[in-house]
Amino acid sequence: MAITIHQPYDSFVHRSLTSIQVARDQLQAHLAPDIAKRIDWSTLQLTNKGPVEKAGTS
Repeated sequence: MAITIHQPYDSFVHRSLTSIQVARDQLQAHLAPDIAKRIDWSTLQLTNKGPVEKAGTS
């Protein structure tokens, strides 16, 4: 099943986050420091999941 990406930035973010190092760097840069320090970054894994839909849509 192909994932339909409706916004140009969605495609950029989706492609960027397929690299574990880029994903880790982005999360560490943008999460609040008190949250980021609680994460065991060595356990971060990529999954083959599609985009999250808004509540009430399917």
